[in-house]
Amino acid sequence: MKISKRLVVIAFGIFMSRFCLVAVAQTPPPSGGGFGGADTTGGLMLEIDAVREQDLQIKRMEAEARQKNKAQARTDVEDIIASTGLSCRVRNAELVGVGEMMENGKKVPTRIYEVACVDGVGYILQPQGGQQPRIVSCFEASVLSSSSKAKPGSAFSCQLPENADIKANAAFLLS
Repeated sequence: MKISKRLVVIAFGIFMSRFCLVAVAQTPPPSGGGFGGADTTGGLMLEIDAVREQDLQIKRMEAEARQKNKAQARTDVEDIIASTGLSCRVRNAELVGVGEMMENGKKVPTRIYEVACVDGVGYILQPQGGQQPRIVSCFEASVLSSSSKAKPGSAFSCQLPENADIKANAAFLLS
């Protein structure tokens, strides 16, 4: 059996290329690691730590903004309640919507709030500029949103945890 020189050279070349790849793959990186002596593992860990720290800072800032907004909503709601004579000691309040309304032929900004009262009843309040604020109980909002006549997304529903029990809301209003 005669083996050509050419076949031996090709086989040797394939063997050597595989051997070199295995050797390179098992060789540790130069001191400092990675390409160009950069410590890729340590650098990656530093980047991950920096991203985590930024994430924590963002979460702290968001929590502070929520607390500030909640405090402002509570103050606004207490002012609205005082102007209406509504019997409600505020337990929780939240800004749930911002929009525009027509007043004297002009668009004016308006805000919509949800409030939970200590006595168990909840309301949606919307200041009406110079007019009396619009007040809708969570019970009424629930009935309106479940009505077959209601357009999807047209009625508000109460979302505060204190206003979740509509039966308690109804019992208070009917007593």
